[in-house]
Amino acid sequence: MECSAGFERRRPHNLTFAGGYLRPAGKHDFEDVLRILRYLHVRRYLSDGRLLSSGDVVSLLDQNADLRAQGLGLWIIGNECTQTAGLAALEPGQVENTTRPATEKTCIAYVALEPQYLGRGLATKALAALALYGRKTLGLDKLCAAVDQPNHAARQMLRRAGFFRIGTVPGPLHERSLYDLALANAVARTD
Repeated sequence: MECSAGFERRRPHNLTFAGGYLRPAGKHDFEDVLRILRYLHVRRYLSDGRLLSSGDVVSLLDQNADLRAQGLGLWIIGNECTQTAGLAALEPGQVENTTRPATEKTCIAYVALEPQYLGRGLATKALAALALYGRKTLGLDKLCAAVDQPNHAARQMLRRAGFFRIGTVPGPLHERSLYDLALANAVARTD
């Protein structure tokens, strides 16, 4: 895939990984975020099939501004060919129906890609960069994720990123598999 040189200088980014980067999303990313969240392969699982409105995305980006102050929130995934190849997010909390020690710092991780970037390892690399950032910058102990059972590609991606399946829970449309990634182990593998 041919790319124009120098695109990375157009917008600053905070986290880099082999073949790409992550930068915090802002209100100026509205169109890209709306487009990605409306793809059938994304909304089928992230919003249980619901087509998000423009107002939903404005609210999401407003909430994101508050999360950014904590070092969390929505990130734009870019690669050597485009400024927006997908989205990643870190949200405070844990997946449903799991209990954690009060001292354990945990965030929920999400990833969604443009269709042309599926199956190229970009999501796995972005998650690895977020894991390293979570451990070294935010002091997180674990990342967790919940994946609808029919989303085989996401379950494979989480396993490649080092997540372990810890159980299942009922979801609105499908049973969900719950995953954990102990960040001390993840950082040791990437250092």
